[in-house]
Amino acid sequence: MKLKQYPRDFIVEEISSIVPSTDKDNYCIFLLEKEEMDTFEALRYISKKWQIPTNEIGYAGLKDKHALTKQWISVPSQCDANPFHKNRIRTQFIGYCNDKIKIGELLGNRFLINVRDIKKDQIESIQNRLNEIKKTGVLNYFDSQRFGSVIKQNFIAKSILQGDIETAVKWFLTLYQKSESRYIKNDKRLILSNWSNLSTLSINDYRLKAVVDEYLKTKDWLASYKKIPVRLRELIKNAYQSYLWNKCIMKILNDLISTKDLFSVKYAAGILLFFRDIPPKIFLKFPEEFPTISHNMNSSNEESSVINEIISQENISFEDLKDYEKTGTYFSTHLRKVLVTPKNLRKSPFDKDMVNSIGNQSCFKVELNFELPKGSYATIVTKSIFGH
Repeated sequence: MKLKQYPRDFIVEEISSIVPSTDKDNYCIFLLEKEEMDTFEALRYISKKWQIPTNEIGYAGLKDKHALTKQWISVPSQCDANPFHKNRIRTQFIGYCNDKIKIGELLGNRFLINVRDIKKDQIESIQNRLNEIKKTGVLNYFDSQRFGSVIKQNFIAKSILQGDIETAVKWFLTLYQKSESRYIKNDKRLILSNWSNLSTLSINDYRLKAVVDEYLKTKDWLASYKKIPVRLRELIKNAYQSYLWNKCIMKILNDLISTKDLFSVKYAAGILLFFRDIPPKIFLKFPEEFPTISHNMNSSNEESSVINEIISQENISFEDLKDYEKTGTYFSTHLRKVLVTPKNLRKSPFDKDMVNSIGNQSCFKVELNFELPKGSYATIVTKSIFGH
């Protein structure tokens, strides 16, 4: 099975909760369409194009890089923001709104996904899984898109919780994804090779330079960490909190279901466990929701039992979670659905995949359409169906 073989194999369209107005108001709304570009890269491009600070651009959520995505953004109406279309990005005027679009201000997302390189002997099991998912839904894990700050299983936030702020700063300054620009990689390699003598460096990236300069000025790793832009610190914290939530759900799964009825799939932060078939009496034992972990959460006895075991495995404490507020961001509790059912889930017929078929060896493709509420991941649906 091949997912995202081409950007237009994976199309995401935001379902906004905003009702645009035709009367001029404080903010203009544009439809942002991008391809093979992450949201922050798109915002930087728009900021330069329209000559406005990135923090003046409102958006409801982050969208996949390796996809064709459509979402609404807002900019102050006094900006000279003319629609444009260039290469992998374009904007289209929608209307006006009174307030800047905020994170989470959406109902969900609509997906159109082409899955390729399916073998003939896999078709029946795929159809069975689709039928099962319509009845049970899928586990509402956080998927790899949530873990862009996690490189080689190194959680920056966990290092801070364990009191090793220098390591947290070092990981931020030196670890990099393959997808990062050559210039940032060069800066990070330079910093790593000169970690014991940072004062000699000439760093190009302004974010990395600000962190290093703060340490050279204060010799304080915490002050240095707080020079990381707050949105990145939020992503770092969110990644670890999401990882803990995933681990809690996997413990519940292991406690309820026999190992032989589970399968694992790799993702950016390790592995995720999925079920095949669930007997109705077991299905009814699944909690409807489970809280994200924070120091001041109120949890039931059943939830506390799961959470305490995971916290212990991670070698952190609730007091550590409270102490994390010194970084300028903090862990907070909200309830997240454990299972989510894709809405309007349907598939096309299985057609021959002309891209991956070779000679007499025929492969097939299928198109999936469905909707998910905000905060849920389409790739969890595909993992549940296809097993990777």
